Amino acid sequence: MREGMYAVSYQNETATNYGYATVILENGRIHGADVLGSKYDGNYAFDETVARAEVHLKVTFPPNVAAVFAPAQPFEWSVDMSTYMDPEFDRGFLELTTTLGQKVHARYQFLRDLPSVGSLAA
Repeated sequence: MREGMYAVSYQNETATNYGYATVILENGRIHGADVLGSKYDGNYAFDETVARAEVHLKVTFPPNVAAVFAPAQPFEWSVDMSTYMDPEFDRGFLELTTTLGQKVHARYQFLRDLPSVGSLAA
């Protein structure tokens, strides 16, 4: 898996709702956000049986923010998602399955490496 920052665009099964997020993959962990305030937290690990990285995400939506597959709620809520990602490519397509039974189609693209700790000193 190439660690770093990724842009992700996603849509529901009918391609009527869509969104964008930025996520960081680092040391088996995923964290990110989108401009509406939804948070993306999870993990990934290489699965040798399928030669892919197994990805698990928890997406937390703030009150009054709709998901691409569900209407806005007046309270914070979250949903778990899972997929497999090919670690050989810096861009590609994913089909995520939610614990609600919905499918989300996503496109990811590597943006940049993460800076080393020493390079952050001014």
